[in-house]
Order: sequence, then C-alpha cells, then structure tokens
Amino acid sequence: MHERVLFIVFVLFFSCTNRERMARQQLVKGNFAFEEGRYEEAVRYFREATHNDSLNAEAWNNLGLAHLKQDESDPARFAFARAIMLDPTAGEALLNHARTGLHLHQYFSVLQDMDDLDRIWPDSSIILFTRGLCFHAMGRLDQALGVFQQALRADPDNYESYINIGSVLYQMDRLDSAEWYSWKGLSINSQEANGYNTLSLIYLKKMEWERALVLVDSALKLSPGQPYYLNNKGQIEMAMGHYSSAESLFNQSMRIDPYNARVYRNKGILMLKNNRPNEAVRLIAKALQLGPASPDMKLDLATAYLANDEGEKACNLLNDVTTPAAEHFKVQNCQ
Repeated sequence: MHERVLFIVFVLFFSCTNRERMARQQLVKGNFAFEEGRYEEAVRYFREATHNDSLNAEAWNNLGLAHLKQDESDPARFAFARAIMLDPTAGEALLNHARTGLHLHQYFSVLQDMDDLDRIWPDSSIILFTRGLCFHAMGRLDQALGVFQQALRADPDNYESYINIGSVLYQMDRLDSAEWYSWKGLSINSQEANGYNTLSLIYLKKMEWERALVLVDSALKLSPGQPYYLNNKGQIEMAMGHYSSAESLFNQSMRIDPYNARVYRNKGILMLKNNRPNEAVRLIAKALQLGPASPDMKLDLATAYLANDEGEKACNLLNDVTTPAAEHFKVQNCQ
C-alpha cells in the first residue's frame, strides 16, 4: 500500500512538472510569434501555456499583450487581472491593466492601479504620466496639469509631458501656452501624432482652418484610423463648410470608438446645421449620457431641443446651468 501511494505521488509530480515544461515551451513560442507580429498565433500559444500552468503570471501578462495587439481590450484586461492576482508585485501587469482601463474608460480602477504600482515602483515617472492621462480623460484638468508638470520636472526632456500639458492647456482655453508646449514636444520628437492633433485643434479655435487641416492630416498619417483624430478632422471640415466630408469622418470615428462623447456631440451640431434637429437631439443626448456632461454640451442639447420645437425641455435642461451663454439663452427663449 505504501509503495502504491509513493507511485501515485510520483506520477502526479511528474505530470505537474511535465505540464510546466510544456507551458514554458509554449511561452517561448508565443514570445517568438509576438515579436514577429503573428499575434493570433501568439494568443493561441499563450492561452495553451495558461492551460498547462494556470499559475504562470508571465503567460497571463503576455496573453493580455497579444490580445491588445488585436484590439481585444476586454480579454486583455481579464488576462492582466489574472497575472496581478497570481503575482501582486508584477508591476508590468499592473501598468498594462491600467492602460487597458484607460481605453475602456474605467478611470477609478486606473487610479487604484497606480496607487498599487506606486508601492512597487516608487517615484516612477510612468505612474505620474498615467495618472495625468486618467485625470485628463476624467475632465479633472487642474489635477492633470499638476501631475504632468510634476512629471516634466522629473524628466525635462520628456516630449510626452510637453505634448500632454499642451493638450490640457488647450482644453483650459489657454491657447498660446498650449501652442508653445505642443511645438516644444514636437521639437523633441517630430513623430508624436498627438502633438499635431492638439495643434490642429488650437488653430481650429483660432480659425486658421487650412493650417489646422494640414496638422490633423499629419497626425492621421502617423496614426491612420485614430478615432479622435478623425473626429477632430471632421470638426475642421465642418468649420470649413464641407458638411458631407465632416459627416463621413464622424461616422468613421464612431465605428472605431462608439464611446467617445465628443464625436456624438459634433455630429449633433452638424445635424443642426443640416436642419435635422430630431437627429441632433438624439446624438447630443447620447453625448451627455456618455459624459462627462459639460455646461456647453447641455447648451448644445438645449439648442437642439429648441430647434425641434421642444422649448420646455430646453429651458428645464438649463435650470442649473449658469454660464453666460446659458443665461443669455434663457433670457432669449425661456421667459
């Protein structure tokens, strides 16, 4: 009986070590496929590695990276979460989980990931940078600006910090400062698409439309199909009166990223210009639902309601909005 127990233990041990060996082999094959750009094949190898050794945090992390390369954010985030569960000190998996969370608009989770990562990689500039991106996406502009400035002080040659400061300053309507920071970032790295995109928006606000169009095309040349850049090019085309081109660009952007509130708002404004107020109401209401809901966006929806003969809804919507433009609207239309 004692010999039989030893035999069973030996078989189980041999089986486990054999599966772990197979997992390591599949991990190597997956890494090789990943490096060669064969991402579907890499997913298959990494998945097989996790089946053979479900406790292998590296296999789960690499599976997430391969999913990301195929724009599969949800399974990627799940894989990164498994890697973190197996190894809470896996800083790379935490960072990947946070970056995927940014893409999926799970901002509070991203901030928690950065707090956890801070205990593993203290004083890391990448933590500051990711926090800044998260605050920016949440519309918490003062916090985003402070974090990006802190990151820039830590690394004065970081072109991404300059460009992200420019983007935040643009949203704060500090256009001249935004322009300087954006060009400064591009002087360090001329291949950073977001810098050209921000400058295109700055020149759009300055009504330098031809210049804006050249810059957004530069951004799209570097990042073809980027939905935010397509949306912003649509805004420029709309400002230039090219409504058909603008609508096509907004539609492309929506298909790629159906969760961007700005593109619904912009297409809604276009529908107002095309005398299609019912469609404008639907689109701008969708933008408000996706959020964050700004006073300007509420005013756009009120304008659409009014054009759609829904004046009471327009006035009710602006009850708690006290910006000068909203007060002017209420004086004109809500007496």
